[in-house]
Amino acid sequence: MNLIDVHAHLDHAEFSNQLEQLIPRWKELGVKHIITSGVNTTTNRKTLELAKRFDIV
Repeated sequence: MNLIDVHAHLDHAEFSNQLEQLIPRWKELGVKHIITSGVNTTTNRKTLELAKRFDIV
């Protein structure tokens, strides 16, 4: 199954120390793309950095 998460906020603090483990797990579960967005300039920059680090973001 191919899944796309169309509304995520991966810049939230809850994810900050877990993304290295979560992204591979989500890929195993069939997530092909994650559309994440920030809510201001600072979080938008964090989101862009995540997109550079992870191929499914």
